[in-house]
Amino acid sequence: MGPKVTAVDNEPAMLAALRLSEPVLADITTVRLGRRFDAVLLTSHLVNHPDPATVRALLRTVRIHLRGNRFAVIERYPRGWVATCTERTTERDGVRFHLCDIDRRRRRWRAQRDDGLRVRRQAARTAVPGARVDESLLAGLRARVILLD
Repeated sequence: MGPKVTAVDNEPAMLAALRLSEPVLADITTVRLGRRFDAVLLTSHLVNHPDPATVRALLRTVRIHLRGNRFAVIERYPRGWVATCTERTTERDGVRFHLCDIDRRRRRWRAQRDDGLRVRRQAARTAVPGARVDESLLAGLRARVILLD
């Protein structure tokens, strides 16, 4: 049957679209499920949030929910991505995504997602090219950086 999956999101529509998982409606920065997992996935580039306190809260949530010496998979924009990205609008499965307000000097941008029910906006940033992992943001996690092309 496969592994058991617990999915956490603060959007009911996102949880409703999931199959084969236990949905939990909560804020990922504050959720405490009271149990630990062999793996935790932090997807959607949440770790690129421009506020360091939010990044620390996200990673603290990951650490709290990891069992022993297990692992976390954290999706982020690669270093240097903002130097080559362009403003654009794409659509997939009825959801429109608009990338805009790219500030290459500050390595920041805004994204807007419109699923027809609600428009969500977010700002994000990338690490300085060549910079090491900022240990203060890891909330006690040990970093093992693996870059995949």
